[in-house]
Amino acid sequence: MRAAAADGKANAALIALLAKELGITKASVRLMRGHTSRHKLLELDIEPAKLADWLDGVGL
Repeated sequence: MRAAAADGKANAALIALLAKELGITKASVRLMRGHTSRHKLLELDIEPAKLADWLDGVGL
């Protein structure tokens, strides 16, 4: 990611990237903790099977 950490741009870019990769809306990705930290806690509103398929697809 290359977005600046200023004004939440990096967090917004992270949410947009995850939403696109997972095929869900940006509203389905919520930053719960770590707004100003490198360590993030995200909540995803996604079907478990869809997430499992995505994880398998990326080799995790």
